[in-house]
Amino acid sequence: MAILFVLDLEGDFESGFRVRLEIWSQGLLCESRTGELPPAERLTKQYVNWQSIYRSLGHCREVGIGEAMAEERFQASQDCASLGVDLCETMNHWLRSESFLPIRDELLVKIRESDEEVRAIVRSNNSQLRRLPWHKWDLLERFSQAEIAVSPQESRVPPLPPPNPECKVRILAILARDDGINIQEEQQLLEKLPDSAITFLVKPQREELYDLLWEQSWNVILFLSSGKSDIAGSRIDINETDSLTVEEIRFAMRKTVANGLELAIFNCGDGVELAEALELLHIPQMIVMREVVPDKVAREFLKFFLREFSGGKSLYGAVREAREYLERLEYKFPCATWLPVICQNLTVVPPTWQELAADRSVPEPPPEAKRIQGMTSRTTTTLPSSNTSRNTNTKLGLKAIAATAVVCLTTFAFSYRATPYFLKPKLDAKALTIGTLCNRDRLEPLVSYLQNHLLPANFVDFFLGKKIAIAVDGDDRLLDSDAKNKLERQDWDIAFTCSAIVSGFAKEKNYTFAALMFPQNTRSQAALYVKANSSIQSIKDLNSSTVVALGDFNSVSSFYMPVYDLFGKSLKVDIGHPDEEIRKLVKTGKVDVGSGYLDKNLQKDSDLRVIHKTRDVPSPGVYLAPQLSAGDRATLENILLAAPKAIRSPETANYGFAEEPDYRKFMEIARLVETIIACSNWTKNPVNLFCNFSYPQAGVAPLPAGNVWVGRVNRWTQYRSDSAILTLLGENKAIYRVEVSLEILKKSLGADSFQELQNKEVRVAGVTPRQLGGGYLELNVTAPSQIQPIADIARKKNPDNLSAVDAVDP
Repeated sequence: MAILFVLDLEGDFESGFRVRLEIWSQGLLCESRTGELPPAERLTKQYVNWQSIYRSLGHCREVGIGEAMAEERFQASQDCASLGVDLCETMNHWLRSESFLPIRDELLVKIRESDEEVRAIVRSNNSQLRRLPWHKWDLLERFSQAEIAVSPQESRVPPLPPPNPECKVRILAILARDDGINIQEEQQLLEKLPDSAITFLVKPQREELYDLLWEQSWNVILFLSSGKSDIAGSRIDINETDSLTVEEIRFAMRKTVANGLELAIFNCGDGVELAEALELLHIPQMIVMREVVPDKVAREFLKFFLREFSGGKSLYGAVREAREYLERLEYKFPCATWLPVICQNLTVVPPTWQELAADRSVPEPPPEAKRIQGMTSRTTTTLPSSNTSRNTNTKLGLKAIAATAVVCLTTFAFSYRATPYFLKPKLDAKALTIGTLCNRDRLEPLVSYLQNHLLPANFVDFFLGKKIAIAVDGDDRLLDSDAKNKLERQDWDIAFTCSAIVSGFAKEKNYTFAALMFPQNTRSQAALYVKANSSIQSIKDLNSSTVVALGDFNSVSSFYMPVYDLFGKSLKVDIGHPDEEIRKLVKTGKVDVGSGYLDKNLQKDSDLRVIHKTRDVPSPGVYLAPQLSAGDRATLENILLAAPKAIRSPETANYGFAEEPDYRKFMEIARLVETIIACSNWTKNPVNLFCNFSYPQAGVAPLPAGNVWVGRVNRWTQYRSDSAILTLLGENKAIYRVEVSLEILKKSLGADSFQELQNKEVRVAGVTPRQLGGGYLELNVTAPSQIQPIADIARKKNPDNLSAVDAVDP
């Protein structure tokens, strides 16, 4: 097994770098050392000078530099080589600095002691540092078994490789141009690779490329295209007239990684910049070109690398061989050996070609098990010999053979049983709770999948047959407020939020995004609509006699978004209807205006007409709790995204791979609407969709003297068949959330419904309060004596005094 050196560098060339050396062997951290590298601004200036001359050569992809007729081109070629030598000398002098010597000496000793392959990785987020020609470091250059790569500071564990029953390396080769290139020759080169299945795309259209990246699994992707840099960063040519930015291909590439991509090769310009732009995708291995690469160099490198890699060399060894092979071209193309760079995800051990071709969904017993078996065989099969009688020898021999057989069988049984422990993902957590506001039955396939694929990290627990306990909490009847309380208490380890409001709250509570729910639509809109023949043309036409149908208080599309856009108006409202029922109410003329999700059915309905579209609503997400370890969160994210499509489909858990939405603007909208909910009388029409006082958006409800709370009922929600939640607006605009049984409400307040309680002033005492997120105070009433009526409060009406709670401008 290769020995791994990780050089972790933090800092910059102006003030110097702090350096930490980590020495890894067989997956274990063996040693570490610390040191420093001094400031080296001259080094960066030299690199910029070299880069400027190199780029001025204008490496024409059809004609080499040696063939150029212009004297100035020849001189530039000489200058490029000369500046390259100077740059390497300065870099090696810097790496011999006194403050760095302890690390350098330790590296030298370990490399000399090792007969195995040496992988060195420079881990840093400093772009200039990663561009240096590290392969010219004299410490490593003298050892043929050593090769160096670069890596960002942060790496995540990629998903597990998918099943590969054909035992083929699945390769997607994309050729952007065919001018000056023999396509048939390129195709034959790839088709000769052993144990491979090649898909060859020549000058594809965007849709064709997107479909292949999204729908199929690839082990290796080859971008055989020219590259060009612009102000926005690197672009990838896909045909003669079209190219893609990293942003335009980000989701497709992330999907490809989730489907098992292990190696991407970009024969593109400014590959280091391209690799940095792709870092967030956590591709296991990339091979990029440091600068614009001539066609001849690109083809020769790829040909030699694939020959060596498929022939049995390690990935690092094959890159070094292919890079050094380019030396023969440097008389035409100066510094050609500088161009290939490995970009490594540090959580991954580079696979061999044979491992890429293997079906790792049904793997061999792990090396640890084989090693145990081998050691047992070697230490127990030597039989005693002496000059005693043949019978004695025979008896001793039979006993030894029997003992050996027992030990071997026991060892084999142990190894066989232990095999899954070394192959499946493991969690430190002993139990997981999956929370949801959707139909919980749709999570059953996911629960089964997780139970079958996750193992306890503790080997004793695994060997005793213990499993990760997984429970589902919540359903589509759960209120947003209750979900927020569970997130506040971190009751949920995995939260299927099902609501942008709950997603935003999870983000505020430091939950980590893992996947996007409803990925078919990353954003949606709500709408206000009328009958096709209505005289109402826009929301400006709505007045206090207009009847608007709204959904439940929890609904984003039929309550939050419409109420936000109707802010400041007095309207007659009809609350608590699902979308389909609202549409019927509008069509039958029972209400003037409907609200709800803007889908294709609404847009195509000839009986209805949309008069207003709301702002975009981000899709909700799947979030992981902060109390989980960083390793558990990474494992869960990867295993969720690696789940079969049947588990992630709209008919089941309904989630997928996408960037995390930005919920900040939406949460500002939600806070304003929640304020309107608290200060408006929703049982008496028309309802004023504004507040006539200044109200703090996120104030903390104070504890009154004597632990007595007085407030006016502004909201009622029945969340179980026998219980309700009252929202009280108290003094100093504090909000109290009172949980109480229907029986106690009847006894103490003589009320069965929201209409009977709205605007009633009540007194709560003798309970232990609990502070919730968003400034709410929870009061759990368990006895009739704890809640009593005081008096009705006359509703103040002052529509001219619209304080508007206008932290968000509607």
